[in-house]
Amino acid sequence: MRYINIWDYIDPNYPFQIFMGGRGTGKTYSALDGLTSQKEKFVFMRRTAQELELMLDNDNGEGANPFKPINLNKNLNIGLHRIVKNLAGIYNRETVDGKLQPFGAPIGYGAALSTLSTIRGIDFSDCSYSIYDEFVPEKHVRRMKAEGSALLNAYETMNRNRELEGREPLYMFMLSNSNDIYNPIFTELGLVYEIEKMLRAGKHDLYMKDRALAVHLLEASDEFMQAKSQTAIMKLAKGTSFREMALDNKFAYNDFSLIKPQKLDGFRPVCSIGKATIYNRKNSNAVYVSYAPAKCPQFKAEHEQDVMDFYNRYGRHLKPLFISGRISFESYELKRIILDLIL
Repeated sequence: MRYINIWDYIDPNYPFQIFMGGRGTGKTYSALDGLTSQKEKFVFMRRTAQELELMLDNDNGEGANPFKPINLNKNLNIGLHRIVKNLAGIYNRETVDGKLQPFGAPIGYGAALSTLSTIRGIDFSDCSYSIYDEFVPEKHVRRMKAEGSALLNAYETMNRNRELEGREPLYMFMLSNSNDIYNPIFTELGLVYEIEKMLRAGKHDLYMKDRALAVHLLEASDEFMQAKSQTAIMKLAKGTSFREMALDNKFAYNDFSLIKPQKLDGFRPVCSIGKATIYNRKNSNAVYVSYAPAKCPQFKAEHEQDVMDFYNRYGRHLKPLFISGRISFESYELKRIILDLIL
C-alpha cells in the first residue's frame, strides 16, 4: 500500500513546510522514519505538555511512543525519556531487568509548544530539523492563548542565530489532519485566505518563496483510500464530518455557507475592523464583508477598547442579520473574524 512520504517534498528553498492530509496516511511516520534513517538530530514537538507527557517512558513501560510503528517495522528500539521538566530526550533504548533504559547520546529532543516558547537558554544548535506534529487542535481541544506567536518564539529558540553564522536554517515540518482551516497557526501567519483559494482552485500545493514556506494539501493514493474506507471506524463514521476530515482531507468542520465573493457595485462602506470592511447594499438590509478597504470608521482588532466600541455601535446590529442569512462574506476567514466578534 502506498503511503505519503513527506521527504518527497524536501526543498532547501522552503525550510518551512506544512503538510495536511487524512488520518493515518503516513505523515508522522515518514517524517520520523526519514530522520532516524538519515541519523539527523531533531526536535519533535507537540502542542501541550500533557501530550508530551503521555509519550514518555515511565516505570510502567513506554507511553504513547510515536516511534512504536518504526520500531516494529525496522527492528529498532527508540523512545522518549525525560531529561528535565518539560524536555525529553529521544534515545535508543535497551531492556534492563524488564525496564526500558536509554543509552548513548540523544538522537533528538521532545518538547511541547506550550513550554518551549517560554524556555530560554536551551541550545538546539545540534539539531537540523523540527517536527511539529498535530499542530491543528481538534474541535474539542481548548485553544492556547497566542498560539501562533508561541510557535514563532519556539522556532526562534530552536534556530537561534545559526543563519547569521552562515549555517542553514532549522528545517521545520508541520503536520496535521484537516481539522480546522481557521486554526491559530494559519491565522497568525495570514494563511487562511491563501488556503481557501487553494481549495476553490483545486490546488494541492502552495509555494511562497518570499516567505520560505510551502503548504501541501495531501491526497492519499486510491489504493489507500479504498482500503481505509473499508475499516471499521470509517464504516461507523459514514456520512459524518469525521469521515470527510479523516479520509477525504476536507475541512469538514468548517461552515463555508454564506461565502459569496461579489462586486461592490451598489454597496456603501459602513465600517472596518482589522482586515474586514463591512458594506451595506443601498436601500437594503443586505450586508457584505470584504477585504476591500474604504473610507469609513476604522477599528483596530487588536485593541480591546476598539473591539468593544465596534460591537456597541455596529456589531450587535449584525447578529440578527447573520441569523436571518442577510450577511455574506468574501471569505471564510472574514466570516470567522466577524462571528468571533458578534456571537
